[in-house]
Amino acid sequence: VLFFSDIRGFATFSESRDPEVVINSLNRILSLQSDIINKFGGDVDKFVGDEVMAVFSDPAAAIDAAIEIQKKMNTERLNLDNLHIGIGIHIGEVMQGDVGSADMRDFTVIGDNVNTAARLESVSGKDEILISENIAMHEKVRHSYLLKPRGELKLKGKEIAINTYLVTDKKS
Repeated sequence: VLFFSDIRGFATFSESRDPEVVINSLNRILSLQSDIINKFGGDVDKFVGDEVMAVFSDPAAAIDAAIEIQKKMNTERLNLDNLHIGIGIHIGEVMQGDVGSADMRDFTVIGDNVNTAARLESVSGKDEILISENIAMHEKVRHSYLLKPRGELKLKGKEIAINTYLVTDKKS
């Protein structure tokens, strides 16, 4: 299960602030997300600027982490410079291994499904959790979460549109 999050409006936020303020804010938000991802059994694969890429073995755990991140961002909004996050989650086969040059390598996952998850995140709105139909139809997901169809989306770099859903909360 591939999880991507990105801070909405961070470039604009960074333009008008001291670099120390920007880095402190970024580190607070990345730490908040990392702690929650770890709590739900996910593995932070990497940070790329203000983006988090994580891998989970369980789709429900990825969604639980996403819900908790959004709730924590909402309750801590004033302490987090009034910033928001968009999250995309997708499931599918990937390749895992050392990727890079002779001088620098990352142990990471790659493949089309990684790209799909990243594209879902890029079209998610602030405070949204956008998932693919592959995740939505998973047994553990469709019976446990409130999902709102977002419709078919043609993602950048993809030939075929995919059905998407917004996660609004966990079913009680």
